Amino acid sequence: MFKWIKIIMCALLIFALAGCQRTQTDEVVTKKNQALQGPSAVTTKSDTLRLSMGKPETLNPLENTDVSVDKVLRLLFEPLFVQNQNNEIQPNLAESYSVENNGNTVNIKLRSGLKWDDGNPITASDIVYSVKFLQKAGDNVIYKSNVKNVKSCYAKDNLTATITYSQPVGAVVYSLCFPIVSEHYYGSGTGSSMKPVGNGLYKFSDYTLVKEMNLVASKNFNTSPLIPKVNVIISDDEETSLNALEHNVIDALTVDTSKLGKLSSDMASNAAVYSTNKFEFLGLNLKKNIFADINARQALAHLMPTNEIVNNVYINRAVKSITPINPSNSCVSGIGVDSYDYNETTANTLILACGLTKSDFAFTILVNDDNAERKKTANIISKKFNANGLNTRVEAVPFETYAQRIADGEYDTFIGGVELSGNMDLTSLLMSSSTPENNGSNYFGYADANMDRLIGIASSSADIDSYKTAINELNKYCSSQLPLLGICFRSEALVTNNVTGLKTPSDGNVYGNMYQWTMK
Repeated sequence: MFKWIKIIMCALLIFALAGCQRTQTDEVVTKKNQALQGPSAVTTKSDTLRLSMGKPETLNPLENTDVSVDKVLRLLFEPLFVQNQNNEIQPNLAESYSVENNGNTVNIKLRSGLKWDDGNPITASDIVYSVKFLQKAGDNVIYKSNVKNVKSCYAKDNLTATITYSQPVGAVVYSLCFPIVSEHYYGSGTGSSMKPVGNGLYKFSDYTLVKEMNLVASKNFNTSPLIPKVNVIISDDEETSLNALEHNVIDALTVDTSKLGKLSSDMASNAAVYSTNKFEFLGLNLKKNIFADINARQALAHLMPTNEIVNNVYINRAVKSITPINPSNSCVSGIGVDSYDYNETTANTLILACGLTKSDFAFTILVNDDNAERKKTANIISKKFNANGLNTRVEAVPFETYAQRIADGEYDTFIGGVELSGNMDLTSLLMSSSTPENNGSNYFGYADANMDRLIGIASSSADIDSYKTAINELNKYCSSQLPLLGICFRSEALVTNNVTGLKTPSDGNVYGNMYQWTMK
């Protein structure tokens, strides 16, 4: 489960992947001239897959804060459980788990016979070490939130670890989707964070500072990849990385689907798309009278040009959702959830029901001017609202101004985004107590006792069956109350060059079936 990241205006959330500047041997792709340069460009052999990542500060996945680095480290370090392309959680290093003590205790059983790259066995002590390592890690470490509420962890036997929580965690298996590291290597004091010993499909070979990292197929993994080598280029921005892919300097890259238009039509059409928990929405200042009435919010929902936004901004590669509950999640049924299809007649009826007229709906849509997708979204919404008799305008301001005004409640509406945790815990986003003053992300002034109750149940239903019931009840209530107006969950795409084989990426496991790939 990826770390909960606060709304963009609070935590500087920008849903662009860590970018990539491609440097292989002396090849460089520059942003200025968008051309390959270098005195000794080398043609990569067909036994090597070329990837890219940002400059790593560490190659220990439990210290790392860079998403692009994490995606590559997943080739070296396997998680206990993994999310598949259907957004279902499956056993991986772990064979099974069980929930006890009213959700406060979880037992994790490892598969037998697993080994680290150096030949040492993987044991429950490695799980314990990894959990305690994460507890001490910085708050911006990617997997830090996976150990939220962990009270203790110990090895019950050689293959079983027991985690006790201070309070139950909703769908706790999502929190177990983190990689583990070797206690004997990293805990010995002699292990190096830049010379990793892992347990994945590939093993570390060498790293050249600000240049490249090389991997080779691991002999201790249960499956041998068809591509024996991986060369990872150290890079620094997305524009350069996209250009490198177009110029055949790298062979694979993950991008937000809104960027597919920058690639060739062949690449874009053959991209493997997967959903994420990155949620886009129109935030409402519920302290404003025109948004306080549920009927008014429902009226606006029926005027939202969601289809147009998804088609024009996200190239029809996003998942529409009026609520911050991802329809792509395997636990979500969608039964009983109001869809709010575009309907002017219904909107007019609802406006009259709340004692207002269209002329009363005069407001601004705030957006940060450095985000092209959100500016385009804001303009589409404003144009559609105005065509239906409302009076709106888009106000694009520098990010710092945008963030401060939202934090201070000095806005009417805003285009925002948030990346939700795997179990879609809405505590920080919508709980009445999660105000900015309490370090929460409820910038809307939303307060509802029943919403608090439903969020509490969903966020503490540790076993998957009770969680399914709770999250679907919460979803239905969100769709009727509309504390915000959801637009979509963004998707990303795995784009490849020179690669054949089935590609089934998922959020957090983009190279999940890379062992099946071959080079053309």
